[in-house]
Amino acid sequence: MCWTCTKEKLLVLGGNGFVGSHVCKEALDCGLSVSSLTRSGRSSVQESWASRVTWHQGKTEALNLFRRLFFLPNRLGQNFSGKRN
Repeated sequence: MCWTCTKEKLLVLGGNGFVGSHVCKEALDCGLSVSSLTRSGRSSVQESWASRVTWHQGKTEALNLFRRLFFLPNRLGQNFSGKRN
């Protein structure tokens, strides 16, 4: 089942993996524009939906940057529930 969404962009880290590939497929089914950062920069998934993902090559250093950006709100005083500390 698809969650309610608008035409948004989604970046999936590791879209070739088990979880990442399912996230990519569901997001595409929901109408999102999907990009994935992988070590190879290309899909290893042999399904038709994979051609609709924009694949980017990246290394662990890039993934660490995304992790820091993702957790930035928590460093600014928000906990995981979204409430201010």
